Amino acid sequence: MHDDVSVLAEDKHVSLIVIPFHKQQTVDGGMEPINPSIKLFNESLLATSPCSVAILVDRGLSAAAARMATEHRVALFFFGGPDDREALAYAWRMVENPGVALTILRFLPPDYRAAARSFSEASYRSAASGGMDPRGAAMSASTEGKSELQMDEEYLGEFRARNHGNPTITYADRPVTNSEETVAAIRGMDNSAHELYIVGRRPGEAGSPMTAALEDWMESPELGPIGDMLVSSDFSMAVSVLVVQQYVVVGAPMAAAVPGPGSDPVRQYVGNANQRSGAYRASTASSARDSRWSNDTVGF
Repeated sequence: MHDDVSVLAEDKHVSLIVIPFHKQQTVDGGMEPINPSIKLFNESLLATSPCSVAILVDRGLSAAAARMATEHRVALFFFGGPDDREALAYAWRMVENPGVALTILRFLPPDYRAAARSFSEASYRSAASGGMDPRGAAMSASTEGKSELQMDEEYLGEFRARNHGNPTITYADRPVTNSEETVAAIRGMDNSAHELYIVGRRPGEAGSPMTAALEDWMESPELGPIGDMLVSSDFSMAVSVLVVQQYVVVGAPMAAAVPGPGSDPVRQYVGNANQRSGAYRASTASSARDSRWSNDTVGF
């Protein structure tokens, strides 16, 4: 079935497939399986999809009352990395709707200040040596030789610059030194203040102290450490969760979703169909998916 969905996604030029989690919430707040086949389908689609994939854990988001509401409150937990940047890109599209309020909580590792300072100095030297305006260094769409932190800083910086003064968007940094502090920070949030949490499936760098301990206790690896924690029985909250995995071209350098000068990152997100390689059909048997983002979302 996952192959059929992948072919449909290719035919429709979709940029994101939204699929349901294989468990549903019970009356007491726990999670029970709906159909074990859904879990296998989700895992297969995550591994072979020709575009980005998001798993939705619905805890009332699809209820009639929620759909008819005039205001929707969304929170994004940002740890860094491709999946978190993809999650931010999707949240950026959401906030185009005036009825959506977005809160971004960025978690910072212990060595963040030193790493960020090194990145800033390197960017300035590179811009200066090339005769460029240092202020425009973060606008470059090239990702060659850049670290994940550099791409995170560029995309977050662009997001904050383009949305400066927007009263529907709030942003906060939260330094944490280990997984326990990460859990405590999320637990400390007012659950009634949001109806949807958006997270990346693979947050931050592999082995990051911010999430390392959580990876050892995952019951649903397809949700990643943060998504798995949010749907665990320990939280028992009435907030829906959307876990996003960014599509990466197999065998090709990974590109960050960083807009160039004068471009609109939201339009870039939905308009990259022009860059599609069209190699998916020729490589279906080998599972080498080689298409690009486009302008639609398919939900199953």
